[in-house]
Amino acid sequence: MIGLAILGFLILWLVVVGLIAAAIFRRLPVTPWRLPAVIISYLVVVPMPVTDEIIGAIQFKQACNKHPDIHVERAKAAGRTVYLADIPEEDIHPAAVPIQIQHWRFVDATSAETIISWDQLSARSGWLGRSISDGYFPMIFKGSCRPRSAVNPKALLDDLAVQQIQRKDIGIAK
Repeated sequence: MIGLAILGFLILWLVVVGLIAAAIFRRLPVTPWRLPAVIISYLVVVPMPVTDEIIGAIQFKQACNKHPDIHVERAKAAGRTVYLADIPEEDIHPAAVPIQIQHWRFVDATSAETIISWDQLSARSGWLGRSISDGYFPMIFKGSCRPRSAVNPKALLDDLAVQQIQRKDIGIAK
């Protein structure tokens, strides 16, 4: 249903911009630059409803490139007992679309030392997507990224012979 709404908006937008371009074309004096000026202005105005997502996609890719890896203290990990630290999501500012970083930190239960860590990023849609739907996912780019190697926390902990417990099991409140 959202796809039909987006398609309908796209068609309506192209028609409206085309009518405006035609009206401008008729009002401009007859000169060699009249047609190129109208074509260029049409091409500039057409992507405007998703300009924030176009810019946001570039910013999101740059942010993802800054958080490419899982950090593991392999020498310290074996045999440890860890818990998943409760770290609030962080917003990236300034950004053309809302971008959040979720920090994953597995912390040693006795020393509070970070043993395994990585960041996962997510982006929401631009103003157009938020106005016609819930806006949870961008319309023109994939709005999530995690480290290049697939992250399955359970498999990673098992591979490192690390035991995970809950924070409440060691008396740490959220």
